[in-house]
Amino acid sequence: MDSQLSSERTTEQGCPDPKSKADIREYIQRIFTAKGVYGDVNKSPEPPAEPITAVEAPSEVEVEARNPQEEQLNGAPALPWLIKPEIKNPNPNPLKYSNLKPKKRKRPDEPPRNVIFVDTTVADPPRSPKKLRSPDNAINTADSAGEQAETPGSTFGPARKPPKSKVKALYQSQTKVDYTRMAPEWYNDVPNIKKISRRDLESIREVKDMVTLCIKHKNDTNAAKRTADLRTKLHEMEFYKFLTPNDQKFPQGYIKKSKVLDEGGLRRIFDSPDTDAFPYDIRADAEALWLRWMNEDIDPNLLRGIETTKGVLSSGKKRTQHKLEQNYQHKKSANTFGDNGLVNGQWWPSRLCAFRDGAHGEQEAGIHGQGGVGAYAVAVSSTEYDDIDNGDVIEYCGTSGDNGTPSKGTQLLQETYRKGQPLRVLRAQNKNSKYAPSEGIRYDGLYKITDYEIRDAKEAKIRFTLKRIEGQDPIRYHGVEKRPTPQESTERVKIRAFLDGGS
Repeated sequence: MDSQLSSERTTEQGCPDPKSKADIREYIQRIFTAKGVYGDVNKSPEPPAEPITAVEAPSEVEVEARNPQEEQLNGAPALPWLIKPEIKNPNPNPLKYSNLKPKKRKRPDEPPRNVIFVDTTVADPPRSPKKLRSPDNAINTADSAGEQAETPGSTFGPARKPPKSKVKALYQSQTKVDYTRMAPEWYNDVPNIKKISRRDLESIREVKDMVTLCIKHKNDTNAAKRTADLRTKLHEMEFYKFLTPNDQKFPQGYIKKSKVLDEGGLRRIFDSPDTDAFPYDIRADAEALWLRWMNEDIDPNLLRGIETTKGVLSSGKKRTQHKLEQNYQHKKSANTFGDNGLVNGQWWPSRLCAFRDGAHGEQEAGIHGQGGVGAYAVAVSSTEYDDIDNGDVIEYCGTSGDNGTPSKGTQLLQETYRKGQPLRVLRAQNKNSKYAPSEGIRYDGLYKITDYEIRDAKEAKIRFTLKRIEGQDPIRYHGVEKRPTPQESTERVKIRAFLDGGS
């Protein structure tokens, strides 16, 4: 009866009725058995793990697509769902961009991504086996035998550029760029002044020619004379009266037009490969003048920024008083460690002028500093204390305390000693020290406090040992290098004579 039902469900072409799942399963097993999928033909076929329905047709991997004629030769009619359908081209027009969504669109003239081209003209440099990109964006690695996944010379894009040489470049000379040497804002804003004294302008320009001659003939027999002339020229330039600012003149125009602040001017003396042609004192004086003029501090007066008043006391005694102008624009703070932009040997006619330029923050006291920070500078001058001045080593006494408590100045020196900070040392006129200037006050470089001793415990009097830091220019207390210079001493005499004359 089952065979009768099976024959009724069979069409005229021998194809089973799709509504019968059992007949469909039997038909598919017969096809697989004929093809050898289930092994020997004589053996009874084993059904698959899960029945395949008409909706769940075999995939292309399980059943190779055949045409209807081949199915008829095997003794079984072809089923329409077992024939591999023809895949239409998703991109019928190859001249347009692909309608797919790759990572990067390719133009028609570019090669396909899945085609490997072998570059026979330029070979890639040898490289160690590493992960490479394959056409399908997979990562290929070398196999266990150590063979490289990709043959040398094969690329999937433009040929790789050869690696750059790692040989270090050789320089004949090389210097770091110092942006602090850039022209200041006032220098760039100086207008072009037509009415200017040619003689005064040439007197400033002359220093550039003298510098060039010193460099060019530094080994000649007349080198010492040229150097002495340049030293005198620099000292005279500090007191050019035509640089005095007033309503009728504009001294900045002389400075800019002479180009003395440019790279080919004063900087050739202290900041160029030719600095060895000049003694250390000329380098220091040129740098001090350059720094002052760069700050637009061009006034040649020794007492610039100082306001002087004269009067008669009720006792009939005459009195001259000096104080710093309230709105003086070039006042510099002394609350900093280090040289604070000062140059070794820099000199002032009074403590007030040193206060003006940030060398020392006190007009009378010998120690300057801030509580909790330390001392910034000291002035060696008085003979009231047990100071010992040996040049590079100074035994410097702090001020007396009260009831065993150190004074404020002594505490500042103790703080600087604990922190190991440098200390600016200024020497004032002192007849008991050969290192002191003959007049005024002079900056002699940076020192460090290396030791101390308690001289009087009751008054908390402590004496500190100050040692000059190595690598600085010598102390300028004798010879042609000493300060004050003859020009500075002459100017100070003129000012004193003017004040004493009652004008």
